[in-house]
Amino acid sequence: MNRLFSLLTSPFRRAGSGVGSVRKTLPAKTTRLSLDALDDRCLPSSSPLTWSSNHNLYDGSTLVLSNVEQYIWSSATNMGYALQQGGTLDSFTSSSPTHVHAVLVPNAQSIGVASDGTVYALLTGGQLQVSTNSGKSWTAIDTATESFGVASNGGLFELDDGGSLQFSANRGSTWTAIDQDTQSFFVTSNDTLYNLAGAGVLESSIDSGNTWNTLDSQTESFAVTTAGTLYGLDGTGQLWVLPVGGSRKVLDSTTQAFAVTPGGTLYNLYTGGTLKSSTNSGSSWTTLDSNTQTFGVSSNSALYVLDTGGTLRLQSTSGGTWQTLDTATQSFSLTSDGIVFDLDTDGVIQDLPLLSGAWPEYDTVAQAIAVTPNGTLYVMDPGGVLWDLDPAGYWQWLENNVQSFSVTTGGMLYTLQQGGLLQSAAGPNGAWNALDYATMSFAVSPNGTLYDLDPGSQLWDLPLGGSWQWLDGGTQSFSLTPNGTLVDLDTGGYLWALPYDGSWEVLNNNTQSYTINGNGTIYNLDQGFLEAAANTNGLWTVLNESTQAFDVTPNGVIEDLTGTTPEVSLNSGKSWLNLFTTEVPDSGLASLAQSDFTRDDALTRADMIGLFGEAEADGTVTTAEYASLEVLVDSVAVTMPDDVRNLAGKVVNGNLADNTFQGQPLGDLGPGSSSDQLNDLVQKWFYGADLPATDINPTTGANFAYAPAGGTLFGASGVPSYNDVAQGYAADCYFLASLGQLALQSPQEVESMFTNNGDGTYTVRFYENGVPDYVTVNSDLPVTSSGTFAYAGYYQYGQPTTVSSGSNVLWVALAEKAYAQLAEEGWSRADHGAYDNSYDSINYGWPTTVQSQLTGAFAYSSVILAGSYATSDAESVVVNDITQGNLISILTLATLPDDQSPFIANHAYTLEGYDPTTGLFTFVNPLDDGGGDGPRVVQVTWDQLAPYVFDFEDVMPPAGMSVSSVVGNPYP
Repeated sequence: MNRLFSLLTSPFRRAGSGVGSVRKTLPAKTTRLSLDALDDRCLPSSSPLTWSSNHNLYDGSTLVLSNVEQYIWSSATNMGYALQQGGTLDSFTSSSPTHVHAVLVPNAQSIGVASDGTVYALLTGGQLQVSTNSGKSWTAIDTATESFGVASNGGLFELDDGGSLQFSANRGSTWTAIDQDTQSFFVTSNDTLYNLAGAGVLESSIDSGNTWNTLDSQTESFAVTTAGTLYGLDGTGQLWVLPVGGSRKVLDSTTQAFAVTPGGTLYNLYTGGTLKSSTNSGSSWTTLDSNTQTFGVSSNSALYVLDTGGTLRLQSTSGGTWQTLDTATQSFSLTSDGIVFDLDTDGVIQDLPLLSGAWPEYDTVAQAIAVTPNGTLYVMDPGGVLWDLDPAGYWQWLENNVQSFSVTTGGMLYTLQQGGLLQSAAGPNGAWNALDYATMSFAVSPNGTLYDLDPGSQLWDLPLGGSWQWLDGGTQSFSLTPNGTLVDLDTGGYLWALPYDGSWEVLNNNTQSYTINGNGTIYNLDQGFLEAAANTNGLWTVLNESTQAFDVTPNGVIEDLTGTTPEVSLNSGKSWLNLFTTEVPDSGLASLAQSDFTRDDALTRADMIGLFGEAEADGTVTTAEYASLEVLVDSVAVTMPDDVRNLAGKVVNGNLADNTFQGQPLGDLGPGSSSDQLNDLVQKWFYGADLPATDINPTTGANFAYAPAGGTLFGASGVPSYNDVAQGYAADCYFLASLGQLALQSPQEVESMFTNNGDGTYTVRFYENGVPDYVTVNSDLPVTSSGTFAYAGYYQYGQPTTVSSGSNVLWVALAEKAYAQLAEEGWSRADHGAYDNSYDSINYGWPTTVQSQLTGAFAYSSVILAGSYATSDAESVVVNDITQGNLISILTLATLPDDQSPFIANHAYTLEGYDPTTGLFTFVNPLDDGGGDGPRVVQVTWDQLAPYVFDFEDVMPPAGMSVSSVVGNPYP
């Protein structure tokens, strides 16, 4: 599809479509051992080697190979195949007493061997290969495989990216599709095929998928042991077992996630965080951990547990000792060949390819990660840049402007773009498929069901392989529990749950906010009462009776503002600790922060600048000082103004724009940073001292210089006006026309963009995907050699204006400067590949994009007048949207068809008014010189404008924003 066109055409709307989104941090994906590769764990008696519980291969007592994930012996060829952690596939030929060893493949994810000795290897990234000569040569038979399985009769099953389950009776030469919406599957030793299809249908087949027997209709995940015992978890939290030849038995009704080793060890994560194991199919249980957020089990049965607080631990053998791998983990994922990807709370991605190996870093600014069973790593960086790591170890760019993303176990990739485009692709190399153009937020359940919140509080679901279904018309926000239950907060404060049985259940009727942590515990704020329930069927337990605000970190720490006291709980609310004395390790910063907070009931801009000064005092930012600043900035329990928290976060937590300061290398803050580096970061973010690079002054041949600007923010009237807009040397008509439109229809929204800091600096607010983002600008502005404004303000009201004049109106020039600085953060101009702190970075763009960045709006569209994509009934659509109060600008054609146009080419105009009686549209040109750049005001009928206009850029204001209509506006 034409990706640009998909963002510009009229949005696809389902009945009642509607808006609202919160950026989600993706939880760690628990590896489900229902994947087919595990049925090869059983060692034939003819194998001369022993695969031990410590993941090593032995010949008697002699170590042959270590860190083995899979080992298969083929009696047909007298060959053994071992897959090591990290992906190395080795072969062994028995010629007793020696074993000839060869490396066959360096990047395998899983292996399988047919009864005739045919070898299959799934490589990292999805290529499935076959060898009929014991691995001497290989033939690729598929390039988008998520998982595969080999039946004892030689039949080959393969799950493609996107959910297509296929069967081949001839080693992959030809394929027959047997299901189109598979999430996972398994082939047993007696050739029974289990398939988890869309919407939770678990089915079995004994004839290679020709016919199916439905076993369950609400399964979230399943697993099969080597002995053939079947386990399943349904969407209500029920964990059940079906032994071979037996009947189904429910083991537990509060399960969030489970895993089973091929040998039959069962792991069960209960709601609330208790992790237990069983070696007798759930008849008895052993408690392993009481504070688990998520867990995973590798294909060689190593257990990984992420505890509340961020400690990632490993138990390499069942019942063995625990090894601490990391103490600051946000989430982790496992690949089928045993690699552990770890996302730290600081945004660092690292992996552990060997149990005794080191942690190499892959990325240092990651916001979210996901790993598919075939080993594809997805990473989202600041600015919404989505990447995947290909099999050769190279990063591949996938998409910009991503708000959030999700990857299913079947390999389907979903992204939500800035502006509301929800799309999917069958893996990293699949074509994008647009699903909705007005999505606020989305989530995907473990069985592949897609949930979508539209503007107007409309909640929908899309079962894998099904069609859209309407669920609710009053949703404020929604979440999924780890086992897939839908939790929905409606606009009236009712908190609901929708299990797979399809019946809504009320959980609470006075909810202010809620969150669900990784182990399924629901936390709810009800009129000041902070309460928790172990699951959607559990009873509420009051944790605190005077909570003003709370949050739960990705690794399970509860932060709570009680009265005026910030508190934390490390044990799920059983006890509370003073945040300053327990979580802020540097005593000097802890004392100063507590004193400041007690005085103001918040940390103000001045307080944070003072705390940074305290950290600078000894010349170096120590480890304790850095950790203290992180806690103060990140904790919701420590109240501070939104702009202060945002800017302080860029100082402490890093930002793409931290790479440079005043044209010189700078870098993110960290333990050991110098006081000079910290001071530069404070100057950059709190004082606006990193001025945007300017263009060449055509008069002097040098860059435009800066000079202090005179005047006031909004002039004598104190109210911003669209007539204040006057374009200068930058080609940013799209930005200035949008500012003018907003000032015309919602001047109070423009006023709220600016905070006067009282020291000659201003904090300016924008929105990234509906979330406020801030930059600080000082009062220095670029000037021409004659002292006039070089950029916005070049002409004001038809007259050239000097920067030093005390009558200047500054808000437009300051907003433009702030937008130029914002580009360096990587998200605002990513669609144009512009990432520099410069005026050049803001040349050319789309008014709809700017309006979403100015207002936080999600719903926008383009009514196209030109070419084959022209919108039908365009005039009536535009007039209707004008009447509704939408924010509308126009873009003219890049090349005008004749010289009769009242507009100039390739230019944006503000829509000042529409007169339904005369049919006249009034437009205002952001260029205010009245010369060769066309008239300031253009009044035309539809027929007069249509030949020269490319499109009307149409933005629906966000809920709660006061907007006036331009209908009937006379031009003053």
